[in-house]
This record gives sequence, structure tokens and C-alpha cells, in this order.
Amino acid sequence: MAKVKSYRQIFGSNLWNDIPTKFIDPNASISSTILPPVKKITVQLPVREVHSANPFSIINYEHFAVIPSFIDHCSSFYYVTKIPYKFDLLLRGNRDGFTHEIFHRLYVIYLVPW
Repeated sequence: MAKVKSYRQIFGSNLWNDIPTKFIDPNASISSTILPPVKKITVQLPVREVHSANPFSIINYEHFAVIPSFIDHCSSFYYVTKIPYKFDLLLRGNRDGFTHEIFHRLYVIYLVPW
């Protein structure tokens, strides 16, 4: 009863009274309406197409061309072969870890020019 006491406000008064009754006497009838459990429907997701040379990359070469265009405030996108910037992967979760401490440590290393 102590585990369900915090739920007293959301239970109806009938259900609140039926809980100890059913706990004490499992064969006792209850007046509350008990709905069946919700069935879990499993959805099969489609296979993700890989558009980049690296199957683990979330951006492809077209994204690499769009990002510098935004940086330079260009009205058109750069060609993939004419990108004026070099992009380096600073953090990879399966290589470096997924904690925020690692992110901030690596971010500070690349943010501060030496």
C-alpha cells in the first residue's frame, strides 16, 4: 500500500478501496473497471540508405558543400570539389565516449588556439 499511496489522487475512489481488498482477498470481487493491458506493436523500420563514403557518418558530401556556403553567407552552394574549408571530426562517441565531460574537454582543446 505504501508504494501506491502517492497515486491516490489519480486513482478513483472505487479503485483506491479495491486495492487493499484484492490484496487481502485475491478472490474478492471488485467494483472498479480494469482495462486490459495495452498491446505493444512492433514497427519494422526501413533499412537506411548510406549516401556517403563512410557508412557511420550522419552527413554526406553534399552537406559538406552546404555548410561552408552558410558560413560565408553565399547565395549559392559550393561545389563538392571546391570547398574552401577542411572539416575534421572532433568527437566520435564510439571512439571518444558519450559523456558531456569528454565533449567539453575536446571542445576547449579545439576552441583555444595554441
